[in-house]
This record gives sequence, structure tokens and C-alpha cells, in this order.
Amino acid sequence: MRFLSPHHSAAQYNETLNPRVRQWILTLLVPLGGMFSYASDDIVSDALLQALFDFDDPDIELSKAELHSLLRKEYRKCSNIPARLPDVLQSNIAQLAKLVDLDSVERCILEFAIALSMDARLTDAADLLGDLNTAKMFYSLTKLLNCPENEIRTALSRDGALMRTGIFNLGNFDDGFLTHKLRVLSVSFADTLYCGAVSPQALLRDEIRKSAPAQLKLKDYPSLSEHLDILLPYLAHSVQQRSTGVNILLHGQPGTGKTELARLLAQLNHCQLYEVASEDSDGDSVTSQYRLNAYRAAQHFFASNDSMLVFDEVEDIFSEDANPFIQKTALASKNKAWFNLMLEHNSIPTIWISNSINRMDPAFVRRFDFVIEVPLPSKEQRVKLLKRYSKGLLDKKTVQGLADQEQLSPAVIERAAHVVTSIAEKLENPAQAMQLLIDSTLKSQGYSTAQM
Repeated sequence: MRFLSPHHSAAQYNETLNPRVRQWILTLLVPLGGMFSYASDDIVSDALLQALFDFDDPDIELSKAELHSLLRKEYRKCSNIPARLPDVLQSNIAQLAKLVDLDSVERCILEFAIALSMDARLTDAADLLGDLNTAKMFYSLTKLLNCPENEIRTALSRDGALMRTGIFNLGNFDDGFLTHKLRVLSVSFADTLYCGAVSPQALLRDEIRKSAPAQLKLKDYPSLSEHLDILLPYLAHSVQQRSTGVNILLHGQPGTGKTELARLLAQLNHCQLYEVASEDSDGDSVTSQYRLNAYRAAQHFFASNDSMLVFDEVEDIFSEDANPFIQKTALASKNKAWFNLMLEHNSIPTIWISNSINRMDPAFVRRFDFVIEVPLPSKEQRVKLLKRYSKGLLDKKTVQGLADQEQLSPAVIERAAHVVTSIAEKLENPAQAMQLLIDSTLKSQGYSTAQM
């Protein structure tokens, strides 16, 4: 006996079944043999069958022989009838196809994958096929989409648009259910195509986010002036010429202003900066593979705009684990040739940010156009930042005392000042509060403080 899956609500099953989805379900059940995966007892009663046939009696019981006969008859009746997916989905995928240059077979595969992600009935029918190796997956898609197997193999190859853009992930093609193998970039990506309005921002709303405006200025990076004298005109030329393979690596201790520098570089080049999210819409951290897929998608989706990308916290992408007992291989190192090719041909200038490059393979480091260490600010710069962010709440003695702390970073100053200035009217001594917050943060980082 097979029942409605617990993660699928009754409301999903009560929705009207789209004719094209109905054909796919019957193909999964009859030619592909999903109907033989029902329980082996004599009686079968199932919510999926109720969705297919809309029985007058929802508790109808069918023997396996009756079930197979009924399904074969229904498959023959509807298999050759023209059927369309919802207009919104077809229209959205047509727009996406223009955006990233999908051919007709790639479009068919994507349509099926989106429906598979969004329709509970189709998902449950596909799960009846059980674990599939890659060969069985290609055969199944051939039957479902009525496309030649060689064309499906080409569409799902490493060099195909569906893989290059990050819409699908090669890692999905291990043995597993069809729903896993054809899992698209994210639930929000599928949901937008299924019933939303297509735009690059909407499609990647959970993966790529608009960056906040820059808060620092060029004068806040005096130690980098020589680098920036070269980098700024290079980026301006790259944006104007739509150059490919433009990659900048910023590294340095946490809080030194690397992300702020990325925002400033985009702002000075009149580009919209997008950040690869490090967490999902629920605030949970996401895998490095997920982030890399989002980056690849953004490279194609935003290619026609004056845009730049920032990929922060790239240690999981590039860095090998220093512990010989763990033997963790960096994601980039698992396929160096492919990753190097990606760096050579990315269409949008990208700024990669890392707290340390000590464990990065030198072969990757050499691939970046610029590799710039962003140091902690000098005492003079710390004084300027303290005065700017504290908005006159600190006396000269407190400013000088705080500025004497060499490990004081722009991020620590900005965060402490944000807290103190927001409640300054309720504090008896804002300067003392600022001192306390900064000292507490530095102490937690293992540094000496003015009060130690």
C-alpha cells in the first residue's frame, strides 16, 4: 500500500492536474514501470491514483491487475493528445532560454525539472522508479520528453548550458531518485519560473543579493593607493569593453574593509554589485557547491548589465585543510582544469575575498589579475575612522586611546559605533560604552586591549 507522502499536503493533491504533467505521470507509471513499484498485496488504494482519475469514491479499491489495465488504457488514450504546461511556466522558460541561450532540448529538460520540483503528484510518480543510474536517467528522459537520447546526453553534459549556468549540478548525477538528479538551483528558482515574473534578480533572489552602498572612501585605503592607481582604470576598461576573465582577489584579516573595498570599486565604476549569499532565506549556511552554482548562474544571468560580483568567504572553495588526518580537498582542486577555465571566461568582473590565502594552491592564486592584501589601518586611519563613525561622541583622549590598539579594524569600529550612536541619548557616558564594546570584541579575538 502506498500513501500520500507526508511532505506533500492534501491541498497539493487537490489542485487540478495539468494535462502535460498528467502525461508525464502516466509515462512514469506505464512505459517506465512505476506502476510495478506499488505494494505487492492484492489491493491498491492511493492518493496519486485519485488525482489521476478523480474517482467518485475516493476510497475505491483496485486489484493490481485492474490497476495495471486502467493505467495502460489511460496512457494509450492521452499519450498522443497535444498538451501544454501552464502558460506562465512556458513563457518564463522562453525568456530564460533567451537570457542564457538554451536550445529546444535543454528547454524541455528544464520544463520537466521545474514541474518535477513543484508538482507533488509528479514527484511521487517519479519516486516510484526508485534509484536510477545515469544511463537509466537518460533512458527515462528519452521516454518522458520524446527526445533522442544523444541530444539529452549533450544537453546534460558538462559543456551544456544547463550545467555551465549552474541551473543543474554535475554532482547530482550519482545514483539516486530522478527528483534528486534533476534538482535545479534552488526551490525559489523553481518557484519563480513556475508562477512568478522572470528577471535575473527574481530568479536568484535567495542566491545573489544586491550589495549595500559603500561606507568607506578611497582615502580610507592610503596603503593601497599604488594598487588602486592600477586597479581602478583596469576595472573601468574591463567594464567598458565587457572583458571576460576579470578576477580580483582581496585577502587579509577579518574586518579590515575588504568587502567595503569591493563595494567602493563597484560604485566608482557605476556598477551594481551583487553578493553571492553565504546563507539561505532561513539564515542557515549553505554549501560551497551551492554558492558556486549560484555564482555560475549569476555570470550568465547578469552578463548584459553593468554589474560586478563579490564572492566572500572563499576558503571552502580554494583552501585545502591543513590537518593531514582530515584530508579535505578544496572544491576547486577537485577539478582544476574546469575551475581554471571558469576563471578565464567569467563574463562579469568578480572580486573574491578571503581572510587568508596561506592554504590556497599557488596555481589558483596565479589565475587572478590582482592579488591584494588589505591590511589593518594605520593609527592615523584609525583616528579618522573613530571620529567619523562616532559622530562627535568621543573625546580626544578616548579617540587616541582606542587608536593605539593596533588590531582595531574598521569593522569593529563601525559595529561598536553603530550600537553606541543608536542609543547615545540613554547612555551616561557614550565614550566609556564605546571603549567597553571595542575592548570586549578585541579580547574575544585574543588581542590585548587598552584596559588590560
